[in-house]
Amino acid sequence: KIVLTDYSQPTQVNVSSSLIESNAVKINWSTSQDVNGVDHYNLYILTGDKTDLQFAKVISLTQTSYVDREVLEGWTYRYVVVGVDMIGNVGPASNPSTIAIPDITRPEPVTNLNAKSLPAGQIELSWNAAKDNVGISYYIILKSMSPDFKETKSYIANTTNLIDSETVNNMTYYYVV
Repeated sequence: KIVLTDYSQPTQVNVSSSLIESNAVKINWSTSQDVNGVDHYNLYILTGDKTDLQFAKVISLTQTSYVDREVLEGWTYRYVVVGVDMIGNVGPASNPSTIAIPDITRPEPVTNLNAKSLPAGQIELSWNAAKDNVGISYYIILKSMSPDFKETKSYIANTTNLIDSETVNNMTYYYVV
């Protein structure tokens, strides 16, 4: 009696991904080939800077496409696919298809903007932090000498306060954060 064992693995697939909605990515991959046929595909979903497949979410699929509707704004996703044959042989991992989901949600405005005169002729501004779904990187502060803000000077702050040293005594200043 002769028993033949299948040691061949399915062929590597090519993967692509594209943003089809603000919260949905479509992943497509080529068909894998195997002498005994491909049983299914394992789709590995990695987030952030992770590259090790052991940290991936795994979905087993029989088709060659999938729509990921669990993506979050401001995150990066990597998709890797392998073919698995009828016997369980696993093909080589595809090259990852990487996609960054844009952050399209505006932050909420800052609240409680306060200005305080300091003894050295400076003005100290402080405010309550804005809220955002992926976090605040920095604040842009506009300063004007008129309430219509036709001419402005801008500052950038990484915290919720700023000391303006570019002031003149007895002048009125307007600020927006």
